[in-house]
Amino acid sequence: LIVTAVVLVQFLQQKAFAQLGSAQLDINNVNARVMNCGDMFWDLVDKPFYEFPKGSGKHSNFIGALWIGGKNSSNGQLHYGAQTSRQEGMDFYPGPLNANGSCDTVTSSNWDRLWKVNKTTIDSFKLLTSHTLANTDLSILEWPAKGNIYAKGKNGVGLNITQEAAPFLDLNNNSNYEPLLGEYPLIKGDQSIFTIFNDNTRAHTETGALPLKVEVKLMAYASKDTNIDNATFYEFSITNRSTNNYDSTIIAFFNDVDLGFYNDDFVGFDSASRMAVVYNGKAFDSIYGSQLTQTGVLILEQPTDDSLFNKPVGSFMNYNNLNSNQGYPQTAQHFYNYSNATWKDASHLVYSCSGYGIGTNTNYYMPDDPSIVGGKSEVQCLNNHKDRRIVLSAQPITFQSGTTKKFVIGVLNTDIGSDNSNFNAIKSMAHAAHLFHGGQLSTLGINEALSNQVKIYPNPASEEIIIEHDGLDIIDLQITSMDGRIVLMDTPKGNAKSTLNLKNLNSGYYLLQLNTNSGTVYKKFLKMN
Repeated sequence: LIVTAVVLVQFLQQKAFAQLGSAQLDINNVNARVMNCGDMFWDLVDKPFYEFPKGSGKHSNFIGALWIGGKNSSNGQLHYGAQTSRQEGMDFYPGPLNANGSCDTVTSSNWDRLWKVNKTTIDSFKLLTSHTLANTDLSILEWPAKGNIYAKGKNGVGLNITQEAAPFLDLNNNSNYEPLLGEYPLIKGDQSIFTIFNDNTRAHTETGALPLKVEVKLMAYASKDTNIDNATFYEFSITNRSTNNYDSTIIAFFNDVDLGFYNDDFVGFDSASRMAVVYNGKAFDSIYGSQLTQTGVLILEQPTDDSLFNKPVGSFMNYNNLNSNQGYPQTAQHFYNYSNATWKDASHLVYSCSGYGIGTNTNYYMPDDPSIVGGKSEVQCLNNHKDRRIVLSAQPITFQSGTTKKFVIGVLNTDIGSDNSNFNAIKSMAHAAHLFHGGQLSTLGINEALSNQVKIYPNPASEEIIIEHDGLDIIDLQITSMDGRIVLMDTPKGNAKSTLNLKNLNSGYYLLQLNTNSGTVYKKFLKMN
């Protein structure tokens, strides 16, 4: 009884402290709720809040949230932070971390706000010849930037911001935000929402894990551009405020999409777009009817990308709302497994219709377009549609103390009435989203400086492929199929030319990765029988 009472008190304290701060991206065809505890798209009770099309009363998404975890490099202990539906608890809370990597509950409560500003408001502000308290919009005046004496938090409480926070144009280069001197927020798109949250205000009751002591700056934004006006974007700038270095750190985005009706969804993956796709498993949805839409969740930027090359993402996983080895996570290790192409029982994802059991290891669940006959898709596998959850993960990194890593997600929706038998429309939108973000258009970009020193032929190839690499010392190489499986690994013996036997490969596209003393080179080729 005593134990039960203690648990009840902790639960009530948790619920009492639960933050309710939210704002809505509503500048284009989407009306999406953003919150300040790492999660978004829902009403904190049981209803979705990602309305698409805006004004229709229909919702194409339910809950999305940031997941991040890594292993302490000194002792191997797992640290993890995540959110789902807050049924078990919370790991993230509003507010920045101080120099000691902590945030007290008063500070967290004061930061229980999201700051929203439109580009048109900033454009009008920039046209003013002088700036006063009377003619400066509150969204600009109260922007939570370093040194802003007008910054306001929850219920109008003043914020004394002494460290870097929201981005702004610093006209006099003194590192302090001074809106009455004409300085203004630096935002993305036509509308942005900014907030800061952390994983070290209270104990982790979602995962039960040790905190990483990370501070997360979230910039959510949307554009009215006709190519991406069905989309919203989320940039997470994550700073390690602890004294720990973390190995094998994985940043991921969890999404319980619930595309209209929650229990009739299929999921798939498009490796070239780095995109998870959720689509209806039936021709008729009780919310959208026959006017179906698809949702794409794609990684636009991960820490391992560089200016020339968008690398393949780490993994794409699916789990169901069940208590099973393929069901909802219950421990920190389960969360970490799902972000690392691994099931709860530590078995690896395999290339099969279930993804579980016997088969070839892969990093991507259901990697084929549903229109490909015989491919691994829910349609071709004749799977049962269910209440799906997905986890889309970046490549693992080492996360050193004091460093910041960026992770950018896009959430897309095809126009209602789009063809649901293939991914053509959502892939076209993904292409536009990559262009808007300014990155490469697919994972098949190349490091041009090194790539020019490598030639592969014939391409397409049938039985073998020749690699000319004069002037480069190749350490090793691997060939990866477009569903993420490593199908060949080798150490070339030639100094200037190497030959690879492809007889055992199925027909299709492959990615050749050459690790050299000067860097990594990627080449795409087609194998034909």
